[in-house]
Amino acid sequence: MDEHPESVKQAAVADLVLLTKADLASREGIAKLHERLARLNPVAPQHIVRSGQVEPAMLLDLGSFDAAGKIADVRSWLGEEAAHAPVKAAHRHDADGHPHEHGNGHDVNRHDDHIRAFCFALDGPIQPGALEAWRVAMQPLMGESMLRIKGILNVRGEARPVVVHGVQHILHPQVHLPQWPTNDRRSRMVFITRNIERNVIEQALKTLTAAPEGGGS
Repeated sequence: MDEHPESVKQAAVADLVLLTKADLASREGIAKLHERLARLNPVAPQHIVRSGQVEPAMLLDLGSFDAAGKIADVRSWLGEEAAHAPVKAAHRHDADGHPHEHGNGHDVNRHDDHIRAFCFALDGPIQPGALEAWRVAMQPLMGESMLRIKGILNVRGEARPVVVHGVQHILHPQVHLPQWPTNDRRSRMVFITRNIERNVIEQALKTLTAAPEGGGS
């Protein structure tokens, strides 16, 4: 990862990280690698593979949601840590240096330093028109530097959660889950970017909290 920036990008966009040959590394080395990968990609589970044995189910049904299939494990897909992190709503500006900007204050190499993970939560329902406005606002940002977008949204008038998913140039059409996976109805979004700062993401997210036309709420 120090020598090959492509491996850092691969770790940042992964749905799952498998760590092999752990028997050749020290406990300290493995712990540092876990921490480093978590900063790059807080939504990807990490599993140590022993003797090449991997449960097939672990490798299946990764990536986006199949709305026609079984109820998706949102907590796993969005990332257990990211989904339940004490994140701030996008329109609230943190005065203490953005505590949810993974990578700040860490001794990382130059490749890692270009990749950031940002986690946000919105307490109230999102207006349907605001969701469309957000998709429009995101289009100029979609490209090689927008490594991953994952989100589950509470949209006003929708009984079911709306899932958004983007990878680089593509912001996939939104889909609905059959039901909310838990009692938590907050909208939660995770962005993994390269050379895109937090304030740029926040600016686009303001469209989700904008009041609808006519001044209602």
